[in-house]
Amino acid sequence: MTPETMLLRQIHPMYFSKDGEILRGAFKPTNSDNGFLSVYNGDMIEPAPAVHHYREQGRKTGGVAGITVEECSRHQLPCIDDGVPFPEHATIDFSKKSPSEMKKAYKELTIYANNRGLLAQV
Repeated sequence: MTPETMLLRQIHPMYFSKDGEILRGAFKPTNSDNGFLSVYNGDMIEPAPAVHHYREQGRKTGGVAGITVEECSRHQLPCIDDGVPFPEHATIDFSKKSPSEMKKAYKELTIYANNRGLLAQV
């Protein structure tokens, strides 16, 4: 992945405000994820096919937001092109962050995504 690589995040419908803005919880790793956030590698799949792929797995999404590898690096968040459980899968690593550092980082990622707008909608 390059600094310009777009990381595609599926946004669950519950993470949209009434005005359609993405809420910061959309970029917060859950406790069960051990500090890792799943995304699609935008160098390997476009936003609309990513939505289709996600929905084929029986998952709910309201659309795809994008952040770049460079935007993650601003917050010292490593981006891992892991290809597991599917070839286009990548991960953003929050695992070394304290809770306050994690909160600051996912709030900023949400701002970047909202400024960019959804890349694909359902």
